[in-house]
Amino acid sequence: MLRTLGGSPHFNLALEEALLEESGEHGIALARLWLNPDSVVIGYTVDVEKEVNTSQAMAEGIPVVRRISGGGAVFHDLGNINLSIYIPRRLGVDEAYRLVTGIILRTLHSLGLEARVENGNDVAVGPWKVSGSAAAIRSRATLAHATLLVTTNPSRIRRLVIPQLHRVIRGEVTPVKYNPNSLDEITGGRIRLQQVARLLEYHVTQTLGGVGEVEQDILGEAFERAGELCRAKYSAKGFWSPLGTGGCEKPRKSELARTAQL
Repeated sequence: MLRTLGGSPHFNLALEEALLEESGEHGIALARLWLNPDSVVIGYTVDVEKEVNTSQAMAEGIPVVRRISGGGAVFHDLGNINLSIYIPRRLGVDEAYRLVTGIILRTLHSLGLEARVENGNDVAVGPWKVSGSAAAIRSRATLAHATLLVTTNPSRIRRLVIPQLHRVIRGEVTPVKYNPNSLDEITGGRIRLQQVARLLEYHVTQTLGGVGEVEQDILGEAFERAGELCRAKYSAKGFWSPLGTGGCEKPRKSELARTAQL
């Protein structure tokens, strides 16, 4: 399991693409738990002006960064755990969603919470959405990643992300999709970030099977490739960085990457 903390949002999104490519090239499955600084992360096809309060983001100095997967806009901060799984084969969209939402569900059940999947890629507790997931599918590899709101203040999400309520009115999705809340708020502060991270790591291992260390040169390749992608694409003002407030600081690696035998 690769754990990363900090770094720029632009580098972290570039690392998602780099690790996906490494998975396909080397035929290895990878898993990553990561915390991203304050940012709004938008899906590949999102119209940023329709889904993000850009004036508020600029006023707060919060970058907006595009990811390679689909889906809508999400808010990241250090109270949100991101889980990414990189599989060295092409999965169907539903299969990718089941993989990552299954891990989130089992983690929440271990915490004693009644959780369920709605809309195919959301995980809900009661009327609240606590996790959303997305996927990027390539010919040789698949990325399935998810957020999990642990201590994030939901009012920050509501200030920055514009709910697409027309989708609820048309019956495309349930209201849960635009009703975010954190585990901290739901449980009255009973759940801690490190506790959730440990359980996520456990359920990743249980889901993917036995794990072993990834060679350091592969991990080094991924970080070097991510740096190149960040400088050339993710931090440049425009499609990938709509507000153009990008940097390419690397995150801290707190644990070696691990592979899984599927």
